[in-house]
Amino acid sequence: MGIQFLWDNTYTIGNPDLDQQHKRIFELANSLPEVLDERDIKQIIWRMFKHVHEHFVDEEKMMKEIGYPQLAEHRKIHDELITRLSDISTRSFDDDQAVYEFKKFIYDWIIEHIMNVDKGYFRFAQEKQGNNR
Repeated sequence: MGIQFLWDNTYTIGNPDLDQQHKRIFELANSLPEVLDERDIKQIIWRMFKHVHEHFVDEEKMMKEIGYPQLAEHRKIHDELITRLSDISTRSFDDDQAVYEFKKFIYDWIIEHIMNVDKGYFRFAQEKQGNNR
């Protein structure tokens, strides 16, 4: 059985633009069927890579604007994820197991990143906004 990326409101972090970008990552991941031509898989991965990179740029810009104290650490996590995604994209996707492993990596990463890393930033943003009232 394949991995399905189902958006759930618990993934909402509180910023409509970034939430929409997260949903798009789910959509891109779901466009990777278990059996597909390797060239098609590489195109989907490239689109995902581009989208994730743009998302990280937007997210880091917002963090910088509010003075998020863990920006450097967050940026390092983003850099590591981009590197891993880039490394994975160069491998062969000539069997179902390779596609499954890639989807598993994306699933584990996105859930961990949204639920733990990104939500920490938005808690900070909400607290800062509350203190500025």
